[in-house]
Amino acid sequence: MGFGFALLVSLSMVTAADAPLMPPHQPEDIRGYREGAGRGIAWKQAALGVLYYMGQGVPQDYAEAVKWYSKAADQGFAEAQYNLALAYFDGLGALRDYSKAYFWANIAATLDPISPMATEYGRTEAKPEYIQFRDKAAAKLSPVQLSATQKRCRQWLADFEKREAKK
Repeated sequence: MGFGFALLVSLSMVTAADAPLMPPHQPEDIRGYREGAGRGIAWKQAALGVLYYMGQGVPQDYAEAVKWYSKAADQGFAEAQYNLALAYFDGLGALRDYSKAYFWANIAATLDPISPMATEYGRTEAKPEYIQFRDKAAAKLSPVQLSATQKRCRQWLADFEKREAKK
């Protein structure tokens, strides 16, 4: 489990400009991500999203990246939630939607401090970039839009907590 999280962190911290510096992914690596993603393993879904976003070992496809980020985000995976927020903000792979960008950045900032990776690294607060980006997205919303989106966030978190309690 630690390797998967470390791999995702290394992938998600790389920008498109850094992509040539990433180690090449072998077809068997991609197959492993696809198989795990298909079985619902959140970190593999998120990692596959990063690979599609970067075009590493697969054709670059922002919409496919958003698809995999969404699957992992729905399972509470903060890194995927943050990447999904970026996609909505920039309109890459999804229509530009500042409300959805804020929604997912806020969810990521809320869940990140309690994520397994945060615990592993001894973090008790959300990554600063999650908070900064959430605030950047919030600045694009009217007070009414922000309030409505915050309400949706609270509902999503309550529903997520209930789903997690049933596991």
